[in-house]
Amino acid sequence: MNQNLIFWPLIIQALVSLYLYLPMGRARIGSVKSGQAKAHDYKLPKQNEPPEIAKFGNAVSNQFELPVLFFAITLAFHSAGLVDMVALALAWIFVTLKTVHSFVYITANKLKWRFQIFLASLCVCTLYCIWFAIRLVLA
Repeated sequence: MNQNLIFWPLIIQALVSLYLYLPMGRARIGSVKSGQAKAHDYKLPKQNEPPEIAKFGNAVSNQFELPVLFFAITLAFHSAGLVDMVALALAWIFVTLKTVHSFVYITANKLKWRFQIFLASLCVCTLYCIWFAIRLVLA
């Protein structure tokens, strides 16, 4: 199997993470322009940020939590030459779930939906790690 295929889900996940800076920036600038917030409110955003705007910053922060493990495991799969169809499928499922999670976060922001999607992505990332361990033992 072409080991480099594992980089496509990684690239998409990185692009989703980078994309989230756009709505976050627009929301923050818009909140200052509208008077809803002052520029200094963003010195410590988690404490002073208006709740409707904070969801964007939280969505960005979320991309540097569980996805970091995904990046590490993806690079481990590639460097060990252990990429297979199962790893590739798990990678794409994880990225799809995290993309949907981000979309829900910055739109409807329904906690029940977010939690269910997060839990599914956590389970997939856990399976991804376990699959890497199994492949490593069997290699």
